[in-house]
Amino acid sequence: MKTKIIFHALLSLGLLSACNKDNPYNRMDHTEVKGRLLDASTGEPIEGGTIYLTDGGSWIIVDSLITGANGEYSFKYDHEEYSYTEFWAKAPKYLTNKNIGTWSADYPNGGATGRGFVRENGRVNNENIRLPPVGYVKYHFKQVQPYTGNIEVRFLPYDNLGVVSWNGQGLNRSYTSIYPGGVYYHLGYSILRNGQLDTSVIDTLYISRFDTLHYYHEF
Repeated sequence: MKTKIIFHALLSLGLLSACNKDNPYNRMDHTEVKGRLLDASTGEPIEGGTIYLTDGGSWIIVDSLITGANGEYSFKYDHEEYSYTEFWAKAPKYLTNKNIGTWSADYPNGGATGRGFVRENGRVNNENIRLPPVGYVKYHFKQVQPYTGNIEVRFLPYDNLGVVSWNGQGLNRSYTSIYPGGVYYHLGYSILRNGQLDTSVIDTLYISRFDTLHYYHEF
């Protein structure tokens, strides 16, 4: 009886050794990605957000889910089908990270997160997604001092790829731009008179979550 026990023990050790040799990193036969969808400003979970799992080679969406009150999400898939996968999210009143790697807004606790990336690895990947809440800035510039020459206002809103430039006598115009909310942000403008820089201003102001900051200036 003792001989049989020793034999079975040695057989088990041999099988275990063989398995470890074939799978030295203890990889699973599938990959998992899971975590929580969070507000980058407050750290609170985001309910009703949509998380997407995308085939990294083709950008085809292979799975998606909607978060509950705790913001949790989880994907389990056969990693042999993909060389790598990506995950990203969108949610009402939040900026998506579908096409954005980083945000310039300086959020605490690790900041906002960009589009996630997972290689085929047979492991459990714990990845929280932190989206910036939406805020707004309403730019409003009004000329109140008479000036006979050419006058121009320039500023750089968040949702524009370049500088917005307005000119003309009696200027009184406004522009509302989406911004990351719940964070301090640099806002500024320049005034040119006859093509020469006259005034340059940079302000650091707090942009509230889901609200509008009125950025009004007279010149």
